[in-house]
Amino acid sequence: MTTPAVSVVIPVYNDAERLAACLAALAAQEGVAGGFEVVVVDDGSSDGPEAVVAEYAFARLVRQEKAGPAAARNRGAAEARAPLLAFIDSDCIPRPDWLAQLIRPFDDPTVSGVQGVYTTTQRALVARFAQYEIEERYAIMRRAEGLAMIGTYSAAFAASCLSTPRRIRHAFPSLGRRR
Repeated sequence: MTTPAVSVVIPVYNDAERLAACLAALAAQEGVAGGFEVVVVDDGSSDGPEAVVAEYAFARLVRQEKAGPAAARNRGAAEARAPLLAFIDSDCIPRPDWLAQLIRPFDDPTVSGVQGVYTTTQRALVARFAQYEIEERYAIMRRAEGLAMIGTYSAAFAASCLSTPRRIRHAFPSLGRRR
């Protein structure tokens, strides 16, 4: 089995309908050299995400008891096979170039994390105002030397920069487990 260039982790909890739209958009990704896999982490859903995930050969489902989205992301990172980890939420619809654009900065070996963009299709005034604030924040971040925080709804990280490198986790499976 070939190692993909990037693993996309999607935490999901009772959101199978929007997960289907997210996976359909990921199926349309363009320009990802080396390919990608998708690890969907079901955080104890009761609405059947397994049927949605089964429709996509590039995606696999990992189940866990309800522990929250952060724990689901961590589980997905542990299950991922690629040297780059991308995160997206199940209610997001990525553009066709999302993944290629998100991982491009990793061509620079000094880059360890990248924040993606987020836009909304909502038309309500409050949602549009919130979107304006988000876009202003992105403009500020583009000029920054580095980022103190990266939102995980659209982000990527070098797996080697995580707190417990995968090669150690695989050698010592009990490492990091709560006792």
